[in-house]
Amino acid sequence: MAKKLSEYKEKIRAGLKGKTVAAVKDATEMIVKSGKEKDARGARQSGAEGNDQAGCQGEGDVDIGVRTGGRGREIRSNTMKTYKINKPEELEQYKVDFGYKVEGNLEVSCSLDFLKSLVVEGFLWIEAGGGIKAGNWITAGDGITAGGGITAGDGITAGDGITAGNWITAGGGITAGGGITAGDGITAGGGIEASLQITCKGILKAGLNIFAGICVWRKISDEEKTITCKKHEGGKIEYGILKETT
Repeated sequence: MAKKLSEYKEKIRAGLKGKTVAAVKDATEMIVKSGKEKDARGARQSGAEGNDQAGCQGEGDVDIGVRTGGRGREIRSNTMKTYKINKPEELEQYKVDFGYKVEGNLEVSCSLDFLKSLVVEGFLWIEAGGGIKAGNWITAGDGITAGGGITAGDGITAGDGITAGNWITAGGGITAGGGITAGDGITAGGGIEASLQITCKGILKAGLNIFAGICVWRKISDEEKTITCKKHEGGKIEYGILKETT
């Protein structure tokens, strides 16, 4: 089974837009070089030892160097500084060449709409009613939560779960170290990969393959590998149990 899952993941990586992968690699190498890789390894080990924990580590299209599982992930984000944004223009203080980079957690009390990319080393949280739209990709070392929709011109990657009150839309792939939940539909130009279940109240559509429940370091239930949607309209389900609600 492990070999089969590995082969599935290679299919996603091979199909993702080269631009997306290269861009994420360039940006996140900066995080690794800043000394976070060593911390992440320790957090992973801590999380792996705590098999009773609910979280799980997922391996996505690009390893961002801070993804952890269970106890390790919780410790990782809790020890980071949390920054807050109340107005869209306040994001400019985190501007870098590829877009924006936050070395910690980010809480946002407004909607964000920008042309380039966003890297958040910890969790990304956007208040109820607020959404985020990026011209390129969105990457978070922990979870991504938005009261509204989440839209990226390229990929969306989170070390933990991805949750949106409305839709989740990506021009590239969508990868989550936890589950993926949307109040509306989920659409990806590339593949969709979740370590736990995928749930949306609208249409589920991917340009490539779909994987749910691929947690590799603890046992999971059938419920945790279920793909629930109103209707599945695209993307081969390579792993997971499809449940359409129509």
